[in-house]
Amino acid sequence: MKVTEVVNVVDNRKRLCEIIGAKVRYYRTINRVTQTELANRLNVSRSVIGRIEQGTYNHDISVVRLAEIAEALHINTQYLLTFTEYERNLLEWKDP
Repeated sequence: MKVTEVVNVVDNRKRLCEIIGAKVRYYRTINRVTQTELANRLNVSRSVIGRIEQGTYNHDISVVRLAEIAEALHINTQYLLTFTEYERNLLEWKDP
Protein backbone atom coordinates (compact mmCIF):
# COMPACT_ATOMS: atom_id res chain seq x y z
CA MET A 1 0.00 0.00 0.00
CA LYS A 2 1.35 3.41 -0.97
CA VAL A 3 1.72 6.20 1.57
CA THR A 4 -1.00 8.23 -0.17
CA GLU A 5 -3.38 5.26 0.07
CA VAL A 6 -2.68 4.93 3.79
CA VAL A 7 -3.33 8.65 4.25
CA ASN A 8 -6.64 8.34 2.38
CA VAL A 9 -7.72 5.38 4.55
CA VAL A 10 -6.88 7.29 7.73
CA ASP A 11 -8.60 10.42 6.43
CA ASN A 12 -11.74 8.47 5.50
CA ARG A 13 -11.78 6.77 8.91
CA LYS A 14 -11.52 10.20 10.54
CA ARG A 15 -14.39 11.55 8.45
CA LEU A 16 -16.47 8.47 9.24
CA CYS A 17 -15.94 8.99 12.97
CA GLU A 18 -16.84 12.68 12.62
CA ILE A 19 -20.12 11.84 10.86
CA ILE A 20 -21.00 9.14 13.39
CA GLY A 21 -20.13 11.55 16.19
CA ALA A 22 -22.43 14.18 14.73
CA LYS A 23 -25.21 11.58 14.59
CA VAL A 24 -24.62 10.66 18.24
CA ARG A 25 -24.81 14.35 19.18
CA TYR A 26 -27.97 14.81 17.10
CA TYR A 27 -29.84 11.87 18.65
CA ARG A 28 -28.61 12.72 22.14
CA THR A 29 -29.84 16.29 21.72
CA ILE A 30 -33.28 15.46 20.30
CA ASN A 31 -33.73 12.96 23.14
CA ARG A 32 -32.81 15.74 25.61
CA VAL A 33 -29.96 13.76 27.12
CA THR A 34 -26.88 15.59 28.36
CA GLN A 35 -23.37 14.33 27.72
CA THR A 36 -23.10 13.60 31.44
CA GLU A 37 -26.33 11.57 31.45
CA LEU A 38 -25.23 9.56 28.43
CA ALA A 39 -21.82 9.01 30.00
CA ASN A 40 -23.48 7.71 33.17
CA ARG A 41 -25.68 5.33 31.16
CA LEU A 42 -22.58 3.95 29.42
CA ASN A 43 -20.35 4.00 32.50
CA VAL A 44 -17.76 6.22 30.79
CA SER A 45 -16.56 9.75 31.44
CA ARG A 46 -18.25 12.79 29.91
CA SER A 47 -15.03 13.52 28.04
CA VAL A 48 -15.35 10.17 26.22
CA ILE A 49 -18.79 11.23 24.99
CA GLY A 50 -17.34 14.58 23.93
CA ARG A 51 -14.57 12.88 21.97
CA ILE A 52 -17.03 10.50 20.31
CA GLU A 53 -19.22 13.43 19.27
CA GLN A 54 -16.19 15.34 17.95
CA GLY A 55 -15.06 12.27 16.00
CA THR A 56 -11.75 12.11 17.85
CA TYR A 57 -12.37 8.98 19.93
CA ASN A 58 -9.39 6.95 18.67
CA HIS A 59 -10.71 7.51 15.11
CA ASP A 60 -11.95 3.95 15.45
CA ILE A 61 -15.16 3.43 17.42
CA SER A 62 -16.37 -0.15 17.72
CA VAL A 63 -19.75 -1.41 16.57
CA VAL A 64 -20.28 -2.74 20.10
CA ARG A 65 -19.81 0.77 21.52
CA LEU A 66 -22.19 2.18 18.90
CA ALA A 67 -24.79 -0.44 19.86
CA GLU A 68 -24.40 0.55 23.52
CA ILE A 69 -24.84 4.22 22.62
CA ALA A 70 -27.91 3.47 20.52
CA GLU A 71 -29.45 1.44 23.34
CA ALA A 72 -28.73 4.21 25.85
CA LEU A 73 -30.44 6.72 23.53
CA HIS A 74 -33.35 4.33 22.79
CA ILE A 75 -32.68 4.34 19.05
CA ASN A 76 -31.90 1.63 16.53
CA THR A 77 -28.17 1.14 15.91
CA GLN A 78 -28.90 1.41 12.20
CA TYR A 79 -29.56 5.15 12.67
CA LEU A 80 -25.89 5.62 13.56
CA LEU A 81 -24.62 3.37 10.78
CA THR A 82 -26.84 4.35 7.85
CA PHE A 83 -25.63 7.28 5.80
CA THR A 84 -27.45 9.67 3.53
CA GLU A 85 -26.12 10.39 0.06
CA TYR A 86 -24.72 13.68 1.38
CA GLU A 87 -22.87 11.88 4.19
CA ARG A 88 -21.49 9.29 1.75
CA ASN A 89 -20.25 12.13 -0.46
CA LEU A 90 -18.47 13.65 2.54
CA LEU A 91 -16.67 10.35 3.08
CA GLU A 92 -15.53 10.26 -0.55
CA TRP A 93 -14.59 13.94 -0.82
CA LYS A 94 -10.88 14.70 -0.87
CA ASP A 95 -9.07 18.00 -0.55
CA PRO A 96 -7.63 19.10 -3.91
